[in-house]
Amino acid sequence: MCGYTGIINLKNQGVNITELAAMTEAINHRGPDDTGIVVYSNREATFKEFKPSDAVTTLQGYNCGVGFKRLSIFDLSESGHQPMVDYKNGVIIAFNGGIFNAFEYKSILESKGFAFRSKTDTEIILYLYQLLGFERMLEKLNGMFALCIIDLKRKTTYIARDRMGIKPMYYHKNGDTFIFGSEVKTFLYHSGFKAELDYSKLDEYTRFGHIAGEETLLKNVHALQPGHYIEVNPDGIQIRKYWEIYNGDQVLDIDFEEAKRWLEEKLQQSLQLQLLGDVKIGCQLSGSIGSSLIAMLAADTLKSRNAGTVSVIPNSQHSAEEQRIDYALGKIGIEGHKFVLSTDYYVENFAKAVWHFDFPLFSPTALGALLLAGRARDYFTVFLSGDGADELLVGPPHLLNSMQNRGGGDGNGKDVSAVDRYIDASAHFNPDLLMQMKPDFRMDSTAVKRKEIFNSGNGSFVRKSQRYELITTLMDLLMRHEKMTMAQSMENRVPFLDHNVVDFARRLPDKYLVQNGLTQNGGAGTILKGVSEKYFGKEFSNATSAGLEIPLTDIYSNRDFRTWVLDTIVPGIRKRGIYNVALVEKHFSHLPAMSQHEGAAAWALISFETWARLFLDKISLSAV
Repeated sequence: MCGYTGIINLKNQGVNITELAAMTEAINHRGPDDTGIVVYSNREATFKEFKPSDAVTTLQGYNCGVGFKRLSIFDLSESGHQPMVDYKNGVIIAFNGGIFNAFEYKSILESKGFAFRSKTDTEIILYLYQLLGFERMLEKLNGMFALCIIDLKRKTTYIARDRMGIKPMYYHKNGDTFIFGSEVKTFLYHSGFKAELDYSKLDEYTRFGHIAGEETLLKNVHALQPGHYIEVNPDGIQIRKYWEIYNGDQVLDIDFEEAKRWLEEKLQQSLQLQLLGDVKIGCQLSGSIGSSLIAMLAADTLKSRNAGTVSVIPNSQHSAEEQRIDYALGKIGIEGHKFVLSTDYYVENFAKAVWHFDFPLFSPTALGALLLAGRARDYFTVFLSGDGADELLVGPPHLLNSMQNRGGGDGNGKDVSAVDRYIDASAHFNPDLLMQMKPDFRMDSTAVKRKEIFNSGNGSFVRKSQRYELITTLMDLLMRHEKMTMAQSMENRVPFLDHNVVDFARRLPDKYLVQNGLTQNGGAGTILKGVSEKYFGKEFSNATSAGLEIPLTDIYSNRDFRTWVLDTIVPGIRKRGIYNVALVEKHFSHLPAMSQHEGAAAWALISFETWARLFLDKISLSAV
């Protein structure tokens, strides 16, 4: 788990190494163990390696460069230094993530004459590319990654993102300059980049808290999509798809008991791979079925390594969430560490969380992930979570309502009505509140891309919904958790999103997935709850996790937070003229009467202005 950033000057202009070093240092949190910089030419088979301390500004003849920050997981020695170079064959790799099946290929590569100097998955990928070529190599990888391979002889740079989008990768092209990085903040340190708000995307972001697809809230800043890669050579830039979530019509013909066995077996296989590493590995445990099941299935390994779980609990006595965590721990039988998410933590780390997320942070629960990762570092460097379980195997609560309350008219009209209702239910705010937040808000443009994604799915409404959640909602969740954990130099692994588990779940019958009242088996997330009942019983498995309670009134009542908002954020919102500042002023004047939805709207506006100060105005985090 690491981070990297790069520059490619398409017209052969020399790379400014001072800028590249600054871009690299911006993501030091992603890899505090080691730093490396390589500059190269994609026209000539030449390169040079640098240390951050090297006093060099610009080198003519080297029009490309990559800066790397390493968090050591496999092979903690200097042998794992990146960017890693195969000096003999002129191939360089910068790799963020983990390839859990990499070591299965080591003996094959050795038999082909490749000599290893490290015990890393990085070096295996470096040689596997040379053996198979880029796309065939990607097909073999089981893991989470954003990787960059530079083939000097082919004069080609490849940049790829994993199948499910667990690891981030962003890119920006301005004229003859192409820059890329694990986080958008690296771009702020490049002289050719100007952060500009894309107003055409603002209404969608306000409504949903994220943007579906490759576009972002910044002009000409794109997220490389899951299952895609970029190919850059002297002839130009191409983006290609190498994998997509299964979208066929095949449905497995298996009974419920067999489906449960298969799911558990596939999760065990995923865990067997994801528990590998040369550092201590634990589990994140919330009150959810997904995280509880992962901790249970990993329990024997955790016990043998003297590892346990970490949990965040709300700042209230005996909350429902804490009771579920305690119950799960009792069943699992391993040590658990619980940390209270206090009002003070929200106040002290609000701006920091926005900075690390790269965009306005509409979900306050992200602060829980930030706290959890920071405290978990006292016990281990990697933890496993239940992320993706709900989107893959449960479906959102509004799925049932959308299916049961389709509008009148012909069949086609009903489908459109159901899709509209389904997408609307996933929004952060209702139309009335959206108009209060942003008086010129336009609803009609906000869901166009989302409808395209939903309607491009094949099969039943349930299968379309499952695919939609994996492509949209899950992406937002993964990026929140990835960036909050990496902010604390912590790796989050997600066993439910092993592509073999995903492929299996995409072929399950509807009746094993959907919510109460639609199937003979009953229960939301039938198959997931069925496996959970085996270990935790029916009462725990059929109850809904309460999640973290967000004490917005307490946060807004905090003297320091209140002063900061009224003295700094409110004038900023007013001057920027995008959102209705009266909404924030009103709620801060009448906190006891503020509803949870109104409080969330105020949070969104405060978060946006904080982000705008950091990214658009380039005010430092310490001064924001």
